[in-house]
Amino acid sequence: MVRRVKVIVIVVCLVLALGLALGVGLGVGLNAKDKNDTDNVVEEASSSTGPPDVIVNPSNVTSSISLSSSDLVSNWTNSKSWNIVSVQKNSKELISLDSDGNLRAFYPKGSYKPSASPQGGFQFYSIPTLVNGSTTTPLFGAKEACVHYQVMFPSGFEFVKGGKLPGFWIGSTGGNGGNHIDDGASVRLMWRKDGDAEAYVYTPTEPKQLDAYSKIPGFKAGNPTGDSLWRSEFKFKTGSWNTVKLYLKINSITTTGFQYDGVITLEINGVKRSFNQMVWTNDVSVMISGLMLQTFFGGSDSTWASPKDQYVHFKDFFTANVASDCSL
Repeated sequence: MVRRVKVIVIVVCLVLALGLALGVGLGVGLNAKDKNDTDNVVEEASSSTGPPDVIVNPSNVTSSISLSSSDLVSNWTNSKSWNIVSVQKNSKELISLDSDGNLRAFYPKGSYKPSASPQGGFQFYSIPTLVNGSTTTPLFGAKEACVHYQVMFPSGFEFVKGGKLPGFWIGSTGGNGGNHIDDGASVRLMWRKDGDAEAYVYTPTEPKQLDAYSKIPGFKAGNPTGDSLWRSEFKFKTGSWNTVKLYLKINSITTTGFQYDGVITLEINGVKRSFNQMVWTNDVSVMISGLMLQTFFGGSDSTWASPKDQYVHFKDFFTANVASDCSL
């Protein structure tokens, strides 16, 4: 009887060991397959994790604010108006003011995703706030919002395969780094090869978008990363300022459930594209939480890296939580 029990234990252990070996082998095979798909897989956790799981209460004002580059660089996380709630390590060391007092981001040679070394660009999350003496009033969370800014790529800038630019996060943590979530989303911009531009969108895992979403011109499904909207419909100039305007509106939720009436509008240098059948959430408490201020090359591997030390300049950051202030 004892011998029979020992035999059974040995057989079970052999089966478990074989299963583990097969599982590991399958895992390696799947990873290798994923890495071969490089058309739109630009992250693979290229972003850091999102902001901490913060509670963003509905704003009690409808207003707008112009954000100062000098305030950001001088005061950083102590700035009351920028109100930074999460920041990527070393971002402060990679920003400065140029000779005209505009924000300047540095991308060292070889930099791409924030988790790689060297790190380039910046990454922080902001809940812009009105300041009146000792009184502070956040503009977010909001059911609609816009952000405007100007960005300048110097003459001779090498775009390589692409990189990220600022936008919004939605929900408590947003979505990025190859991670889609049920209760959040994000919208940033990307530059692509030769200065092509697009909206770069992480939709929620549920509910699903309408088929019309995948028919947006220039659509490229990320899976598992963000989706490209209007790729190559826009173009960034080098050597002069580019004007960016991004507007989002959260879909409505009625007694019958969520509605496909959310909005995303992007305008670059006067070229405007819009889609008004988005679903951002199935939860009435989910709102646009704030600005997702990110810029870096890439990108999941060194083929996205900056080939030399480079700078990008930013100015005239403006955000509003009411459509009438958004001039779109």
